[in-house]
Amino acid sequence: MSFLSPQEQKILKGMAEGDSTKTMAIRWGITCKGVEFHRANIIKKLGTKQVAIICQFALLTGWAQWNPIAINLALDFGSSVSPADAMLDKIARALTQEKD
Repeated sequence: MSFLSPQEQKILKGMAEGDSTKTMAIRWGITCKGVEFHRANIIKKLGTKQVAIICQFALLTGWAQWNPIAINLALDFGSSVSPADAMLDKIARALTQEKD
């Protein structure tokens, strides 16, 4: 993924792993506007505004790791699961079925 800058690669990984903008900003010491700027560049470079496709790209290329345990913990503790997490769960299940 050399066509993405190092910061864009970090943001892509965070997006695919379900991190919020605020979480990514805190983790990498940039502002939320900085995260949004890099996200916009990723969208432009990948040619799609669909976050699900961007996340699928990151997962399929091995840039990001899917962690279904995070979803299960959220459900166990009564937390709501974001639409992005639900979409990633569907993608992960599809990928698992393809491997079997």
